[in-house]
Amino acid sequence: MPSSRRNSRRPIDALLAKLIRVEDELIRLDEEKKRLRQELMSAMETMGLKARQLGGATAVLRSRIAVDYDDALLRERLGMKYAWIVEPVARQVKSVLLADPERYAELLCKTGKPSRKQVQLAIENAKVDPGAFQGAFTKTSITSMALRRHAGAPA
Repeated sequence: MPSSRRNSRRPIDALLAKLIRVEDELIRLDEEKKRLRQELMSAMETMGLKARQLGGATAVLRSRIAVDYDDALLRERLGMKYAWIVEPVARQVKSVLLADPERYAELLCKTGKPSRKQVQLAIENAKVDPGAFQGAFTKTSITSMALRRHAGAPA
């Protein structure tokens, strides 16, 4: 590799190395934050405190009740009235509808949104006419960067 090209990569390597160090520090800080929150919550509960103010910040304990229902038992007991007490769960809706492709397609047309991947597949498999998409979309270029970690790589 020519010397000038290698030199031009040094600033990028330095920036990448710093980014890796910062991300490592963020992971460490996030773990410490979780631990401190847990310790503070436990101490406040033990002391019977609902809130604690320090400087311009206030730590507030909030409680909520989590309820886990026995779905099968309630379905059996309530029959069709079960529909009155439930909300849709996206993953379950999709798995049930995939078992009935006609019904799935009908509902998907009412509730879905075009996906670039699905559009490409439909065109490649000649299921739709590519001309139908003329003037029916806009393209925007979005630039992002990902940092991939390699197992055992030094920071």
